[in-house]
Amino acid sequence: MIYDYDINTIVLGPTVSGKSLFIHNYLNKQIHCMYPTIGVDFNKISLEYNDLFFRLKLWNTGNGLLYINILIDYLKLSKIYIIIDKTTSYDFILQISNLIQLSNDIISPNHIIIIHNNYETHDFKYDESYIQTLFHNITISFFYIDVSSKINVNSVFDHIKHYIYNLYKTQNLILPQPKQQKQKLLNNNNSCFCCSIC
Repeated sequence: MIYDYDINTIVLGPTVSGKSLFIHNYLNKQIHCMYPTIGVDFNKISLEYNDLFFRLKLWNTGNGLLYINILIDYLKLSKIYIIIDKTTSYDFILQISNLIQLSNDIISPNHIIIIHNNYETHDFKYDESYIQTLFHNITISFFYIDVSSKINVNSVFDHIKHYIYNLYKTQNLILPQPKQQKQKLLNNNNSCFCCSIC
């Protein structure tokens, strides 16, 4: 596949907050039994928006920030953070805010999507203006959804597509090639699909 733009994304949150369910729901993967993620899982997701093709390299993290020594490299590489929490506490969001502030710009996401998995707490809302003050010069988006609902999960990915498209435009990248040209390049493409490096 020939992509117009690649972007790295990381999914963060306390253990059993619904991170894997969120991803599996979008990918239409059948879920028989969800086990806690250990370390980091990886998915490549193709997104299409306005005749542009984006590749989302998506890292799913396990058990909060327990594996921070492993996660630090993924945090540095990722430009979109998706934080999923189902508690009414701000603790995990504060941990991410502190991590970014203490990193001396080594960790610098462009966009943070905060999802409250409201399966059990339907009426809860964050103090959004307060959270915005925790993340200086970073765009924050909030969703209050049940991540077990595919429709709700799709709405978040629609938002991501729109965000990447606007990012693509603002960076003055080359205009997208017509679909026929992309197909021709695709047919002549010799790159492999066996790993995340290609």
